[in-house]
Amino acid sequence: MSTTVNRVTAATILLAAGCGLTVYCWPVERGEHADYSQRGPLCGHWAALRCCEVLGAPLSIEDIVALLPARRDEHSLGDLAGALESVGFRVKGRRETPRTLAAAVPCIAHLIEPDHFVFVDRCDEKEVHLFDCQGRPFYESLSRFSQKWSGYVIRVRRPERDEVLPASLAESDRHVARIQFDSLYVCEGVASHENDVTEFEFRFRNLGQTDLRVGPIEAGCDCIHAYGPKHAIGPGEEDVIHLRYRHQGGGEAFHHSIKVHTNDPYMPMVMLQAVGYTGTFAVSPTKLYFDNVAVGESRSAMVYIKSDRDRALAAITRVSASAKCIDIRLGDRGGVPAGAQLGGIVGSREAGVDMDVAEVIFQPSMEDVGQETYQVTFTTSDVDHPTISVPVIAHAVLPVRAFPEVVSFGELDGRSDAPIERVLELRAYADLEFEIVRFICEGASIAVKVDGRDSLGRSRIRVVASGADLSRIKDREVSAIVRMSGQDEEFAVPIGLSWY
Repeated sequence: MSTTVNRVTAATILLAAGCGLTVYCWPVERGEHADYSQRGPLCGHWAALRCCEVLGAPLSIEDIVALLPARRDEHSLGDLAGALESVGFRVKGRRETPRTLAAAVPCIAHLIEPDHFVFVDRCDEKEVHLFDCQGRPFYESLSRFSQKWSGYVIRVRRPERDEVLPASLAESDRHVARIQFDSLYVCEGVASHENDVTEFEFRFRNLGQTDLRVGPIEAGCDCIHAYGPKHAIGPGEEDVIHLRYRHQGGGEAFHHSIKVHTNDPYMPMVMLQAVGYTGTFAVSPTKLYFDNVAVGESRSAMVYIKSDRDRALAAITRVSASAKCIDIRLGDRGGVPAGAQLGGIVGSREAGVDMDVAEVIFQPSMEDVGQETYQVTFTTSDVDHPTISVPVIAHAVLPVRAFPEVVSFGELDGRSDAPIERVLELRAYADLEFEIVRFICEGASIAVKVDGRDSLGRSRIRVVASGADLSRIKDREVSAIVRMSGQDEEFAVPIGLSWY
């Protein structure tokens, strides 16, 4: 199998045909006999798609794949530049530095560790907002991004004069209404924890020669309220579609699509995308459940905390629990298990997204018997979202239980002195050794005695009483006073009694 070199030891300078642009390409390691036509969308496809959406060109991933067909060598920056220029954008290959990257966005950047393309739509002196090799948004510190960035980008800009995008529609009939959005994909970043609503604006213009009408607008979710102009938009005029997203809680991102219907015959329906983060962190699971955990035992569950920023920008600094029976251990960052749902804050570990793993341990004492809701709190370095709370719903039980828990005496004659006998067992969770100290029965005299113990540690109990005795029992319950082997503490195991 022969391969080409996948290293930027010497960037190949490519003069894009017909546009006089200097861009750079990097061959990628591929086998001779691979079936390239069967590949799914690659990183270059997703970078080009997000670029088109952010800059207002309504193309689908299928359209992008048609512009950039799969082939033996991976796409180069030259290929991407040619495809985006055919859409109608002005493109230019450049070499940038971390200090000049902010002036170059929006752009497609080439990474070398790992080797792929990403779309960068904003940047400041601290962090970069980008879309990874599968088109998913996340934040990364500028310093970390710079470590794996080759320095090469394709700067992408809209046409200077008003033109319909994609360019294939530019020469179509202008004697109709023609809608052109500034952006089809708006990301508002992380919302402040003080706000429960995030607002979006999608600006558009009528580039046709007749009136443009917008509506209806389909939000498809109760958390979204979208509205646009009810009046006609004249030729050359512009307006805006407003969208208000009401946060649904949880440290997750949201990504909603809105369908906008128009009287543009070439674009009768436009899909708008509203994206943002209701928190810097996503937690999975959002609640923990511990059911029937015996005193003396412990049970644990994992909590995965994924940040849309890397550790230089947001980190877990402290963990605490609302009760002594809850212990938390922060572990090494690891992968997401199959089936774990991390909400909408997405990104891959290959792209540098941090994730913390915490083991939450529930170890109840006698004081914790019953069901209770506790709180596990993660303190973060993010000033907008300083804490993350995960409820822990736990049910602690005694280490010994009666089986059955309620002994039935059937139909009872409350005046009869004839003895009635029933048999039950006391069983310990996890085969723990225990000792029966005594029995307590308030309100009547009932014969309760231990009648042997089997090899599994189960104690056989005989309950003998008359109907007259049973009718005088308060609360229809007796208690076995039990002590676990090697311990001094005694506790009561309830044994329910029933009759009719």
